[in-house]
Amino acid sequence: MLRPLGRGGYGHSRDGIAHVVQGLLNCRELIIEASDIVRRAWMLYATSKADFADCLIERRCHAAECHRTMTFDVNAARTAGFQLLQ
Repeated sequence: MLRPLGRGGYGHSRDGIAHVVQGLLNCRELIIEASDIVRRAWMLYATSKADFADCLIERRCHAAECHRTMTFDVNAARTAGFQLLQ
């Protein structure tokens, strides 16, 4: 069963989530949609306090040439590309 990663991590550490994402990206048996964007999100996740889901959203928006991505999440807002909604 696959569960979404981020938003509390279902009891998993950030390192654990990063390890799972890296494993999925390196698995030859899987085809990951927009794997280059997922890899960039994984790298952003490793260097920020934002959830992986937020990093993926931000990288997808960036790839779509959005000028900014708005969020209510303070940790995500500290990540490049996000702007905090108040």
